[in-house]
Amino acid sequence: MHPDLVYASIPLDRPQKNIRLIEILETSPQLRCRLIKVSLLNNSVFCALSYVWGASRYHEDIAVDDVSFSVTKSIADALYINQVDNTEKGYQAPLMKDIYSSVQVTFCSLDAISSTSNIPSTIDIIREISSHIDRRHANTRAEAVAVADILDNLPIHRFLIKVGYESRKSKKHPREASQVNIINDFSRLQYYERAWIVQELVLSKEVMIYYLASSISLEAFMRVVNWASELLKESHAPSSLPERAFSQEQHMIAKSLNEFKTIRQIHNLRRMYHCEGPKVHEMRFLWVWGASFWATNPKDHVYALCSITNLDIEPRYDESVSFADAYIEFCVEQTKSPLYGPLHFLQYAGLSNGDPAKVGIPTWVPNFPDWAEAYGGQLNVCLSHPGRRAKLWKDCIGRVEDVSIRDRSLLTTSLPVDCISDISPILHPKQDMSNFLCYVYKMLNDAFVASETPYRKDSHPFLKLASAFYHARIPGTVWNAIELIRVARLFPYLHLSILALGKRNSYEETLETFRTTSAPYFRCSVRNISEKSFEGVDWPRNSFDDLNRFSSKGIRVARTIGNEFAVVPSETVAGVQIVLFTGCYDLPLIRKVEEHYISIGRVGFAEETVEKRINEHKAGHTEVEFKELH
Repeated sequence: MHPDLVYASIPLDRPQKNIRLIEILETSPQLRCRLIKVSLLNNSVFCALSYVWGASRYHEDIAVDDVSFSVTKSIADALYINQVDNTEKGYQAPLMKDIYSSVQVTFCSLDAISSTSNIPSTIDIIREISSHIDRRHANTRAEAVAVADILDNLPIHRFLIKVGYESRKSKKHPREASQVNIINDFSRLQYYERAWIVQELVLSKEVMIYYLASSISLEAFMRVVNWASELLKESHAPSSLPERAFSQEQHMIAKSLNEFKTIRQIHNLRRMYHCEGPKVHEMRFLWVWGASFWATNPKDHVYALCSITNLDIEPRYDESVSFADAYIEFCVEQTKSPLYGPLHFLQYAGLSNGDPAKVGIPTWVPNFPDWAEAYGGQLNVCLSHPGRRAKLWKDCIGRVEDVSIRDRSLLTTSLPVDCISDISPILHPKQDMSNFLCYVYKMLNDAFVASETPYRKDSHPFLKLASAFYHARIPGTVWNAIELIRVARLFPYLHLSILALGKRNSYEETLETFRTTSAPYFRCSVRNISEKSFEGVDWPRNSFDDLNRFSSKGIRVARTIGNEFAVVPSETVAGVQIVLFTGCYDLPLIRKVEEHYISIGRVGFAEETVEKRINEHKAGHTEVEFKELH
């Protein structure tokens, strides 16, 4: 009998929420099993097996209803759903929420089996840390007295080196160095990058993660990761832990455990989803985090999270529906959310989030494949500001009814804010940073010359530039403001980095490629500001981290027609407009192409300037305009 006939003999009744289960009959000399049909409406008792989907070199034949099937080591691979039947796949996928909510236990199989894997060693180490935490009764806000004991006397394992893997070495602490390498290797597994694991780990009541004969419960895993995360927070807080409460090597182990970002997020989502009392978890916004996961089928960036995000989208895997269609349908559903602005997804779209033409989507649609390629990393156009929340613009103009999606077009109302008139070269490690620095000084000088009263209130060009980095106007009366100093220090640090690349040793030394005639006033004044003290300030102030925050993906500094400054994506050009969209959280950049507009991305811009435009609109001095985005 052909395998397809096995599925045909066990048809699934959609209204009855039928699924197929695998019943193991015998394991020797050959694995024999059969497929049985059950209804999720009948509270059936079963377990689930999760695995990393993809190509595998290890296949073997098993007997399913006396028919030979070739499967991977996970045995469930492509068995319970007919993978060549797109219709069946389409209506089985939405049942995943019911399936994982109903299972007794979900068993998660980690990666392909390898004789040189560090996975068993890592599971052993994490399980031992979990038992130490239990014995010491240490809560998530770990006490210093227990830290050393919890990370002490961990199992000794030899790190199995992989080709191309950069491992940590220590002659004084070889055991701890090996433990760090083993944990780091475990945190890089493909398993944590797959979109389908989110609903499995969040919805299942109990999860066991296993590899060969080694296993650990998800609860124990999450407890260790959260303990390490809280420990590191405490160690950075003022006077929280005594000096030398734990060794540098133990600190490295804690940092390695903190790299399991997926597990930390799963913990938060499980706590939200399984909370007692009324189910208030409107989880539509979960896709923002889930978009960073890998998906074998591009449609699964949407479909894999449909059931848990409560989106009314029916998965359609047939070729008549492109993944661009699936993404647009996703955007249509997002506009219906009562809790968020209808266009909140725009912050993950635009040219700054990848090339939409490469994947055939409009510029206003989130580029999930490129987002996954970048691990969900978003372009930073703002410095963090402790104690201050970013302004949300979604309710400032227009009506929700003004927002609509028609075919591949997004229509909404907008309020013009400003327009880019001049723009710097790109700030990026692979670009000539001296050109960027030189041009920013030139723009500062041009803005100074163009201003009739550069020293009045908030008119000074450098104040405007610093305000763009913070999205908030910095008062001109406070030249020793922490925000101003923090931005000012970026430029001497960048200058010194350029000098170091040219094997120079002094800030005063001049690069031959640097234009010494451009804006010497600003080079001196910025340096003077940056030399002021940060004494008494507890929040991060490392210039390297701040600079890397912007340069890692590449940004430009722009000057506007209104003589303001903005921090913009590298794809920005002169003529790009800064606008305020109805129902959009952020301040977007758009560029006109023929009779429509395309989305560029987000902009760093002083909020006070935007509020001024809003007040002018409310006073009747300006009108909103309809914009059509392609």
